[in-house]
Amino acid sequence: MYDRRRADRQLKIRLLQAEVVETLLYGCASWSLTAEHYTKLNGTHRQLLTRCIGWNKQKRSDRPLSYAQALIQAGCEETIEATVRKRRLCFAGFVMRMEDNRLPKRMLLGAIAGGVGYPGGQESDWVSRLGEDLVAFNMGDEKEGGKWKESAKDPEVWYNKVEDGPAWFVRKWHRQEAEASAKRQRAREAEAGSMAVSGPKRKRAGEAAVAGTKRRPGTAVEASRAAEAALVANDVPG
Repeated sequence: MYDRRRADRQLKIRLLQAEVVETLLYGCASWSLTAEHYTKLNGTHRQLLTRCIGWNKQKRSDRPLSYAQALIQAGCEETIEATVRKRRLCFAGFVMRMEDNRLPKRMLLGAIAGGVGYPGGQESDWVSRLGEDLVAFNMGDEKEGGKWKESAKDPEVWYNKVEDGPAWFVRKWHRQEAEASAKRQRAREAEAGSMAVSGPKRKRAGEAAVAGTKRRPGTAVEASRAAEAALVANDVPG
């Protein structure tokens, strides 16, 4: 389905988001992800989007399609990272409104949360990642003093704040990606310019070395001629 060129692109993307992405992110609200995990998830999403778009890098002479360009061409409003962070914040509000004796609240926010780490365990706890989500969605003021816990008690207020976060996050992310892409382009142009300038110099240096070899005195031929002349001179009678 996703490889059929005659199939409608928007239909393929909608099926991708509804089936594949939802399966990929099942239970992501309780995950404690690092930057490396987000990079891998974004890379997987980019590969899926380029497959739906029909981008074949083997048939193109330009560079591979970036994740930001794939999102724009596919019409996707959120990155995988933004989706995971939004769902985690929404789930945090739901957990906060639970009764204190409920197991999810005790595990994520209560007495069972935290603890001492052990070798091979997860790198960070869920609460610390929740604080990163608040900062990433421009809700850092809610993080100070645990204000988000009071805001989360009102579901309408909390969801409105969370819904505004992904748009701000994605705009900032696209701006950073554009700046990084421009920086890489300038580096490639500078490298190409240096190669164009240094190429003729290396060629001229090689030609000079070859020419110097041809003009160098004391070659084997000249030495043999000198030895032959000495032998002839010795054989001449006095």
